[in-house]
Parts: sequence; structure tokens; C-alpha cells
Amino acid sequence: MTRDPSRPHSGRARDGFAPVRIIAGRVVDVDPTRWMAEVKAEETTGQTFRNIPIGSPYAHPFDGEGLHIMPEPGAPVWVVLSSEGDYPPYISGYRAYTDKGASSQTNPTKPGARMNRPPMNPGDIFIRTRDRNGVKFRRGGVTEILGSPLSRTIYLARGGKVYTICQNYALDTFGGRIRWLVARSVKDPAGKQGTSLTAAIKEYADDKGHVVHLEAGGQLKLPVEGDADGDSGTYGAPPESGELVSAPVLRLRIYQDGDVAEDSLQEASSLAFDKNGQIELALVGQLNIEIRGSKNVTLRLAEDGTAELEADTTITTTVGELSTVNDGETVKVGEGTAKVLYDRDFSSMAAAAWTQVSAIGKAVGMPTTDIDAMITALELEAFTSDKLETE
Repeated sequence: MTRDPSRPHSGRARDGFAPVRIIAGRVVDVDPTRWMAEVKAEETTGQTFRNIPIGSPYAHPFDGEGLHIMPEPGAPVWVVLSSEGDYPPYISGYRAYTDKGASSQTNPTKPGARMNRPPMNPGDIFIRTRDRNGVKFRRGGVTEILGSPLSRTIYLARGGKVYTICQNYALDTFGGRIRWLVARSVKDPAGKQGTSLTAAIKEYADDKGHVVHLEAGGQLKLPVEGDADGDSGTYGAPPESGELVSAPVLRLRIYQDGDVAEDSLQEASSLAFDKNGQIELALVGQLNIEIRGSKNVTLRLAEDGTAELEADTTITTTVGELSTVNDGETVKVGEGTAKVLYDRDFSSMAAAAWTQVSAIGKAVGMPTTDIDAMITALELEAFTSDKLETE
């Protein structure tokens, strides 16, 4: 029996290969689970090729690594009928339809094969989907990652620059998170789109919550306890004083312990600014304000309500038209035996001054009963700092 030389035979070594055939076709169906496609050669033989394996420009069976593309129905392809007659047909590549008047600016009648592909220069590499997201590798060191026209990142090799263009931005790390958000216009009575920058910073990476919370922008609202912020859990307890800065554009909050759930955060301090120059500071502990230089000045405000002003040089205190000068000493308010604003013999000095006024009044026949009562009170140090300020 004579063997047909055009048909291969079984065995480790093979001979009698058939001629290779390459047929123009179009993908009509895709099975992405099985990586199989159905192709119809409607432009030539009219054949339908079923269960054609979908190949990749590069693929390896170890862990599925490679460069993979899942075609869509309608993609024009080249179908190869292998020289090994028993090997199934396969897609060798993708082809372009030719058209006229779409590719040449100097000769509009010259045929082209652009097929709606994006403009490119020699050496460019472009991967793009029908939704216009993709990656551009351009000659000259420019790399662009596209999500949409309003969400893209551009890497410039020259100068080592990175540009990010987006409407909203979110960054989550083990150490915290950052949010750049633009609100919808329907949330503002005037139809404006408020912006906000929010940063939540942890003290330790394994903490449940954060210890620093920064907000800046427009349409920031003072939170109430348990109020959800939509993106980072819930707020902690609000500061007790929140009436002065009711529309802040910058707010910084520090929490006592970050290793708790975010709705259990306890505020240690809060600092807020508005556009009118109002500033509000609320805190739990002691406040120290230091001005450092050749001569230091320190103001201490403690939790028990006392205030202390200390300086290396002269302290001048003015209340109304009354001034006291203290050289290199400490001025304390609200502690010790002080009955007036400052314990610097103010009562005795004021009593002596009003005694002179009383003597003048009596000399001219003016009644001085109220003045004498005030002198008696000053001599007994009966005026507290609150009375001095309000009365």
C-alpha cells in the first residue's frame, strides 16, 4: 500500500507535511473561559472554524505569564491551517481593513489601513480598549497610563517628572490614607462644587485608627459624634467649642489613641481656620506658647484654668489705662492669693489713687460716698479678676 505523502503519519518523527494555508477571517464568537474562538472566513471560502485556540504574543504555561489579549467579536484575523494536517487551525495575528482617504494627507486617494487606530509616531507602543483606557509608551521617554481624559498619569523621563490628572484622587497605605475629592454641584445651594483634601495618618501601621486627621477645602462641616464621612468610617467626638469657626476651610485634629475603632476616637486637640481670619483652638491638655530668641517669652495655659506668663526680660501688662511693668519675673493669673488681675500691689495703688480723687471731690463739695466704698473694697482686695473685667 502506497502512503499518501500529503498526509502526516503518527509517530515521534513526522514527514509528509501538508501545505500551509492562511485564510482571512473574522471573529464571530469568543469563549473567554476556555480561551476558544469561532472564526468565519466570510470574505473568502465562507468556512466557519470552531474551537480555535486564542493565542498570545507571548505565553508560558508555568503560571500563565505572558502578554495576553482577549479578542472581541468582529475582530479581523488571520487563520492558519498548519502544515501538520491533524493540528487544529489557529489565529496567527490580527489584520486591518483597508480604506481610502483616511491615511494620507498629501494623497487623499491613496489607500490606508488605519482602521480607527490612534495617531502614533514610529517607535510608539499603544495598548487601548474600546473604552479609551490604556497605556501609551511613546518614543522620547513619555509613558502615559489612561483611565479616562479626567484620570491619567504621565511619566516624563526628562526631568524625572510625574503628572497625575484626575477629578478625584485616593491613596491608601499601611500608614494612612489621602483623599482629594470634588463634591457634586447638587450638594451646594449655589451649585458650586466644593473640594476637600483629607489625610488620616496612623501612629503605627497596625493600629485600627489614626491619630492625625487633616481636612482642607470648601464645604467642610463640623462633625457630630458618630457622623459617617462616607469614605473613612465615622468621626470621633466633636470639640465642645465649634461656634466661632462654623465654616472652616482648614481643620486639624489630634486624637489621644489611634489603636481604637474610628468611631471611638477621643479628640485631644482641634485647630480650625476660616476665610474671615477666625481661628479656634480646643484642647484637653496644657497649652504652651513659646517665643524663642535672645530673650524667651512663654505663655502657659493649664487645665485648671490658671495662666502663667514668663519672660527673660520686661513684661508690660495693660488693662484699660492702667499698666504694670515687671522686669524678668513671672506673672500668674488665677492662683495664689491674688484677688485682682495681677498680684502686683494693684489694689493698694488703685486705693491710693482714688483716695486723692476723693479728697479733691470733698474739697469742692462733691459727694464721695461711692468712691469711698470702692476705696474700702480695694484696700481689702475684694475685686476678683472676673469682676475687674466685667464691672
